[in-house]
Amino acid sequence: MKILVIVFRIIIGLVLILSSTLKGVDPMGTVIKTGEWLKALHLGFLSFSSHFLALALIAAEYVTGCAILLGVKMKFFSKFSLYLMGFFTLITLYASIFNPVSDCGCFGDAIPMSNVQSLIKNIVLLIGAFHIFLFYRYSKSDQYRELNVRWQKIRALGGKRTELSIVILYLLIILTVSLRSLSSTPPAEWGPYKAGTDLLFANNAESESNAFETDQTDSVQSQMYLYTKDGITQAFSLDNLPDTTWTFVDIAPDQTGGFAKDLIESIVKFETKAPPVLPIRNLGGFYVSSAILSSTTDIVFISIPQINSISERDAVRLVKLANEIYDRTPYTCYILCAASADQIRDKFKNRLFGKVLIGDYKSLLSLNRSNAGVSILHSGVIVAKYGSALRPATFGLSHRRLMHVLAQDPDDVEIKSLSRSAAFIQLFFVGTLLTIYLLRVFLRRKKIVILENNKEDGDKEGENSFEKTE
Repeated sequence: MKILVIVFRIIIGLVLILSSTLKGVDPMGTVIKTGEWLKALHLGFLSFSSHFLALALIAAEYVTGCAILLGVKMKFFSKFSLYLMGFFTLITLYASIFNPVSDCGCFGDAIPMSNVQSLIKNIVLLIGAFHIFLFYRYSKSDQYRELNVRWQKIRALGGKRTELSIVILYLLIILTVSLRSLSSTPPAEWGPYKAGTDLLFANNAESESNAFETDQTDSVQSQMYLYTKDGITQAFSLDNLPDTTWTFVDIAPDQTGGFAKDLIESIVKFETKAPPVLPIRNLGGFYVSSAILSSTTDIVFISIPQINSISERDAVRLVKLANEIYDRTPYTCYILCAASADQIRDKFKNRLFGKVLIGDYKSLLSLNRSNAGVSILHSGVIVAKYGSALRPATFGLSHRRLMHVLAQDPDDVEIKSLSRSAAFIQLFFVGTLLTIYLLRVFLRRKKIVILENNKEDGDKEGENSFEKTE
C-alpha cells in the first residue's frame, strides 16, 4: 500500500508540474483558454477575471505538484489535489459530452489533447488523488488498523515553518515566470503561430483543399473558423469569412464523430492540428494573406491586438520603423491591427502607405503576445519573435537590436530562437525536479539531526532523574 501511494504521488506530482510549467511559460494561452471555458460554461460575464483565474490555476497546479513530490503539508495538499482532480474531471466530462471547446488546454498548447483523452487522464489522476487522500487522512484510524495494513506515519519535513517557506518559494517561482511572460514575449510557446510555423504552407494547403470536390472531403477537409458576434457563434469557411464586426474565436472542431467514436480514436492516437491560415485584410476588406506571403521572401510583422493601448505618437514611431526596415534591410514590414478600417485611419492618419493591415484579435495575440510585438518571417516561416517595439527596455525590443537581428542570416536566427525556447523549458522543468530532490535530502538530514538531539536530551534527563532518586 505504501509503494502504491508513492507511485501515485510521483505520477500526480510530475503531471501537475509539467502541466503548470507548459502553461506558466506562456500564460496568455491559458488566459485565452480560460475565457473560452467561461463562455462555454455560460459565465462570460466573468471574462474580466481570465488573467487572475489563469494565474491562480497555474500556481495551484505547480505548488501542489511540488508539495506532493516533496511530501510537505500533505494533510492539506492531499485533500486539495483530490478537489483539484475532481474539478478537472467534471469539467472534461462536460467537455467530452457537449464539446464546447476543441481542446481542454490541460498542457497548454504544447501537448494537444482531445476532450476524451483529457477525461481519461483526469479519471486516472482522480483515482490516484483519492488513494493518497485516504492514506494521509485515515492512516491512524481504527477502521484501517483492523484491515491489518501497515500505514506510514505522517511526519512533517523540517517543521511547519520550513514547509510553509518551501510552499511560498515555489509559489514565487511560478508567479515570477508567468508574470514575466505576460509582460513580454514568452520564452517558449506552442501556439498555432509558434516559431518554426510555415504560414505559406498553411495558405497553400488551404488553397489545395478548396480545389477538391465535396466527394473528396474525407481525405482533405477545408478548415472552418468560428466567429462570434453579440453572443452568437457561427462557423465560416476561409472564402466566406464575415466582416470586421465579428470576432475570431477558434478553428471549428470536427463534428463528424460521436462520443464513442472519439473515445476509440483517443485511445489509439492523438489528434493533431495543421497550422491555421493567418487571416489578414487590407483596409478595403480584401484578404491579402496569400499575396503577401507568396510575393515577399522576408517579412516583419508588427502586431497590435489592442490598438487603443497605443498613442498617435506611437503610431508615428511604428510607421517610421516600418519605413526604416524597408530601406535598410531586405525585409518588408507590415503593421497588423485588430481594429476596423476607420479606427486604423484615425490612429495612423495619412501615414499608411499600404503597410497597415487588419487582423483578428485572437490571431494577432497568437502571432505575438506583446502589443506591437515583432515577428520575423523568412520564406513564409516564422523564424523568431520579440517583445514590443515601443518598449526598448528590459521587456521590449530596441530598434538597434532589431536592426542587428535583421542583418543576420534568417536560418541562424531561427536556430537560435528554437534553441533558446527548448533550453528554457528543459532547464526550468529539470531545475524544479532537482530542487525538490535536494530539498528532500536536506530535510531528511535535518530531521535526523533533530531526532538525535532529542534522543540525547532524553538520555540526559533520564540520567539526571536517576541521580536524584539515588
